[in-house]
Amino acid sequence: MGSGRWLIDRYVGRTVSAYLLLVGVFLTGALAAQQAGRLLEALSATDAPGDAVLNILAALLPTLLTLAIPMAVLLAVIIGLSQLGSDSEIIAMQAAGLGLNALARPVLIISAAISLGALFLNLSVAPEAMRSLREIELRAAKYKLESPVEPRTFNTKIPEYVLYIREGDRVKGVWQNVFIFNQQANGKVRLITAREGRIDFAKEVSGQGSELFLQDAVMLSSMPDKTANETAGANSTEAWTVDRAGQTRLTFPTNRQDILQRLEKRPFEFDEMTLGELRKLAAGPAGPEQRSAAVQAQKKLALSFGPLVMGLLGVSLGSRVRRGGRGAGLVLGFVALVIYQLVALVGEQLARKGTLPPIAGVWLGPGLATLFSLFWLTSRNRRFGLRGWLRRLMRKTEAEKGIEANEVKPEPTATKRVGGRNSRYWSSFPAYLDWSALRTLAMVFALTLSLLTFLFLTFTLFELWRFIAPGKEGYLLVARYLFYLLPLTLGQTLPGAGLIAALTAYALMARRLEAVAWWSSGLSAYRLMLPCFIFALALCLGFWWLQERVMPTANITQDTLRAQIKGSPKGVTPTRQWLAPSGSTTLYSYSYDETSGALRDVSIYLFAGDQTHLKQVIRAERAIWDGASRLDLQEVEEIQIINGQLSSEKKTALTLPVNAPAEVFKPAADKPSQLSAEDLRGYVKASNGRGETVALLATSLQAKYAAPFGAFALILLGAPLALAFDRRRILNALGAAVLASLVFWILTNVCQQFGVRGILPPVAAAWTPTALFSCLTLYLLSRTRT
Repeated sequence: MGSGRWLIDRYVGRTVSAYLLLVGVFLTGALAAQQAGRLLEALSATDAPGDAVLNILAALLPTLLTLAIPMAVLLAVIIGLSQLGSDSEIIAMQAAGLGLNALARPVLIISAAISLGALFLNLSVAPEAMRSLREIELRAAKYKLESPVEPRTFNTKIPEYVLYIREGDRVKGVWQNVFIFNQQANGKVRLITAREGRIDFAKEVSGQGSELFLQDAVMLSSMPDKTANETAGANSTEAWTVDRAGQTRLTFPTNRQDILQRLEKRPFEFDEMTLGELRKLAAGPAGPEQRSAAVQAQKKLALSFGPLVMGLLGVSLGSRVRRGGRGAGLVLGFVALVIYQLVALVGEQLARKGTLPPIAGVWLGPGLATLFSLFWLTSRNRRFGLRGWLRRLMRKTEAEKGIEANEVKPEPTATKRVGGRNSRYWSSFPAYLDWSALRTLAMVFALTLSLLTFLFLTFTLFELWRFIAPGKEGYLLVARYLFYLLPLTLGQTLPGAGLIAALTAYALMARRLEAVAWWSSGLSAYRLMLPCFIFALALCLGFWWLQERVMPTANITQDTLRAQIKGSPKGVTPTRQWLAPSGSTTLYSYSYDETSGALRDVSIYLFAGDQTHLKQVIRAERAIWDGASRLDLQEVEEIQIINGQLSSEKKTALTLPVNAPAEVFKPAADKPSQLSAEDLRGYVKASNGRGETVALLATSLQAKYAAPFGAFALILLGAPLALAFDRRRILNALGAAVLASLVFWILTNVCQQFGVRGILPPVAAAWTPTALFSCLTLYLLSRTRT
């Protein structure tokens, strides 16, 4: 009996471990994908090394594992035991005299071992990983500060300065044809042009900035209004002065050292602290920070023992499932996971608010789950079991039963024969098995999409929990943010959920021998995959509608709400615009009137033939378009610079030809994710007209075009992948689906980074993953038994 007991333990342990590995990889990959979009968008604007993305994901991995492992244990145990129950293996064990301890013992041993690993992960590895992530962020900030200006792009982030260079080497930090606009606090304006320039970080003085070394420089300066009026009277020419120098140094306010020192001295976040540091902070004076530290310390312990609690809960629920198999287990596990996470979040918020002690609030979820599991396992009376509870819940009265007994039930209609030899390919659509396949696809897709969406939103709550202000207003703000985050979350999870749905549906068809029924009726495998093709097409159309009609507006709102939650309201886009049209030597500065399309407070800078120094500056209060390529300026001041001499003239009106269309003068957008493909295409065209670098925008545009087709190829891959495996190896097929989803996600992000950095053309960067997976789908289709 002893050897038989260990044989049962090994069998149950292998069943649960297989699902644990599969679900753990799937959940960790899903959480990593949730973080990828924001991180990649932030890194695209820097000169960080190409491996920065992999380094960040490696640093995030321990934190992702601490959240994914408990959920993976719960789902794996319930799914594994549900499979044993639906195959009547649990009934066979009970008939052999084995009780629930035969199921609970191997599961609890595995869960306890995982909890020990999670304890080490939470107390030692995760804090070090978060500190490593902090170092990566510091290095990324340093890379950005090393070269604050990109050629042919205006830099307006330095206070009181606007920089523009026509050519330059970002690696060496050497610039050619430099233009600098300096608006000082006293109203004085300086226009500086130079043939060459570079920042000398070695001369940097904390609080003052770095030295900007310029060669062949010309400085055009204006006096403040009051000084100019007192000195020059009505003569406006004398309000400007011009100086020229072969070499000059200018204090440039990069504040690089100050910024890096502030970043380095920034106090550790709670997730960067060890348990000892959190307890030391929690023992300090009472207050919000002390309470938050105590909550975080208890949370580390709760997450560490979470796998053991989830294993116990999984045994109590999974051992009661007798029908439905993995599908019923997945549904039950998802419902249990949602309830558990909601209770845990409520308890944590009550602890942060001070309503409950930290230990009671954080352990509310695990404590209730443990008590429920023990009660459910120890209630041997059938009336307390799951079946009895459901039976009482759905019990009907005797009168209703009598009525049903006297009812005359209609005779079942004959099932229409599914095609014949002469019309066995397409004329039989839709057949009964088509509807069955579509129904299974829809059900599995809805469940998988709900699970992934829940995981994304839960991880987002864990990420923002310390920023949420206790109270009704804070909770409503978070609820609004999650609502507007939902379209982005659905867009990220839809391809993977579709692939899993297609693979699961066709794997079930193979397991239930429905595929054999198709083939025996004369239908080929290609006809069998027609429902999957229709399903994938419908999802891709929905994906395109979501991407083009819903996500742009929702992303703008959710970015604003996220900034409000974190206490840093999103800054308003500056009304002052700077423009350097492509193929022109002229620079424009203006405020754009969205209502009329007119330009206000206009400054136009015209350069000499070598594009180095200014030859004319035109300032006007207002400008309107006269046709497609002319501007009518009003209340104009012209300043001529000839051989170092200044001359000025005021005019009531002036018509100026412009070598750029009016659309180019519209303000720039904020992020590609906040634009539809049509709007982004117009913005790329306008940016080309501005002469700006458009690698990021062009790659983002092609990615929007490729995303629905990539989802289509990924979803369609599920059917031949399921049929390629034996009907008894569904778990292997699911593992292949998870692996394919992760590979597709990694390949998509890597190729897009290559496109942003100019290594690949935008078209190749966006369409390469779709093309590769389409070829893989076609290859598997060609290898499928027809």
